[in-house]
Amino acid sequence: MASYWGGGAAYPASQTHSSLTHTRYFWDYDNVQKPYKIKSILDAIEMLKTRFGNGTFYIVGNDQLHNIGFSLNALMDVKFVNSHGGNKHDEMLIDGIEENKNWRNGDTIVLLSGDHHFRVPMEKLRDMGVKTIVVYREVG
Repeated sequence: MASYWGGGAAYPASQTHSSLTHTRYFWDYDNVQKPYKIKSILDAIEMLKTRFGNGTFYIVGNDQLHNIGFSLNALMDVKFVNSHGGNKHDEMLIDGIEENKNWRNGDTIVLLSGDHHFRVPMEKLRDMGVKTIVVYREVG
């Protein structure tokens, strides 16, 4: 269930997804920022799509701190929600995951977070047959 930016097994989207399944990314940007060696958040998004398949992104973060909202506005498959510095990004992401009623067996969720608050919704999705992938930052 876990992966890291530089590790984990990549899989070609064409071999694992049919046209009826979807990949959805939920990114807690306050908890897991793009690695310093990746130039921009746009490059990070492309890297994730290459590793785990094309899909839609739901990104929550403090735009005053990270200054990424402007870069993301032009992208059709990305929704950025500014947390305005409040410690509510976990709840915002969990709401986004749970409000999406279209999860199907064979879909994939890629969660970018190192937070334990996502355990229950991720387990529910896995029980529904959704492939769960967690990308986290290395501590150390």
